[in-house]
Amino acid sequence: MKISFTTYQTYNGCELSDLSIVIGISNVRVVLTDRRVSTYNSGLLTSVSTDISSWSDYFSFGWEIPGRSVDLQDARNTFNGKELDREWDRIDFEARPYNRKTGRFEGTDIYERQAPNWTPYRYAFDGPIQWKDDDGNYETDGHYWTVLIVAKMLKVRNARLIAEAAEAPDNIMTKDGYVERSTNTWLDFSLQVKDHAFTTISASEGADPAKERAFSRQLAQSADDYESFGKALHRLGDSYAHVNPSTGKMFFQGFGHLFKWKTPDKIKNRPNLYLSYVKDLAGVIKERTDATGDIDLFVFDYVAQSGFSTEKNIDIYRAESTILDGSGTFTISGDARHVEDFLSKRSEKGGFSYSSTTTSTISVSGSDPGSGAMNSSVTSTTFTITKD
Repeated sequence: MKISFTTYQTYNGCELSDLSIVIGISNVRVVLTDRRVSTYNSGLLTSVSTDISSWSDYFSFGWEIPGRSVDLQDARNTFNGKELDREWDRIDFEARPYNRKTGRFEGTDIYERQAPNWTPYRYAFDGPIQWKDDDGNYETDGHYWTVLIVAKMLKVRNARLIAEAAEAPDNIMTKDGYVERSTNTWLDFSLQVKDHAFTTISASEGADPAKERAFSRQLAQSADDYESFGKALHRLGDSYAHVNPSTGKMFFQGFGHLFKWKTPDKIKNRPNLYLSYVKDLAGVIKERTDATGDIDLFVFDYVAQSGFSTEKNIDIYRAESTILDGSGTFTISGDARHVEDFLSKRSEKGGFSYSSTTTSTISVSGSDPGSGAMNSSVTSTTFTITKD
């Protein structure tokens, strides 16, 4: 649980605020106000007692539980911290509106090609306990792409199989690098320490990350098949990502970093830590496999310093993967300027050329003519990579 300050006022020189208590995946559960000022001492304000203006409990897909919510008119932001449109009874997820009663978006995902086996109207891979939609677009998680790019650079045989095995504790991937389904192994208490580098709750404090990384390297060295090697690489990645920024120690077994959601996993939040992980990962793969190549940090530096979303990082890695393959095509949905910029800078190193074609299609938001839905144009750009 944390308290986030949303607005600020001043009263007799004292700063007051409206508060919203945020639990779990940023759902606004209780709103407190500063309407009651009660105690003075020698003319100075000494305390402020607040009243609860609204509160709510949610079903997992965001609908308030009947009989367990009060006066939500004062709560502008509700489920996932997003704004509730009370006129149309739907939540604004920026990219598209969301129906909290059906657990479906009212419009297709512009990244729908990245999950061909899923309906483009789904919310959070139908698993809101694990997943969160930040903006209404494709949900992502990601050991896969970093491991794949490193393995390809090192010219390791079966790089894709290694990457799939490294992602398996979180997701099963398609051969094209899209999430097919979630495995949710992090929910298994016994696997949190084994595969995800969380510290056992019996420890007096979080474990030393350096020790967890050393143990992960040992697991990789002793692995005798793709599955065990992939799990060791996954654990190595988590020994970086699952470090509590507040303490510098590993998160505990149980809730892990649930109350910080995926903030610790985001490259843009800890770019230097990510680059350290990439170098460590390259060393482990090179030592354990038939690697004949060398690592080039250009793409990893670009991603780490860009501050992009996970979706855009994956677009960049998809471009790099195609370059490493020698030639090929890939398609980016929506704004592709980040890929254009990357390819422009990457091409200065030589070895390939590229071209792009942009097309637009009409997307319909909602199916009920009376729902206020609007048609919109969805742009996609296809890039072609050619080896020089």
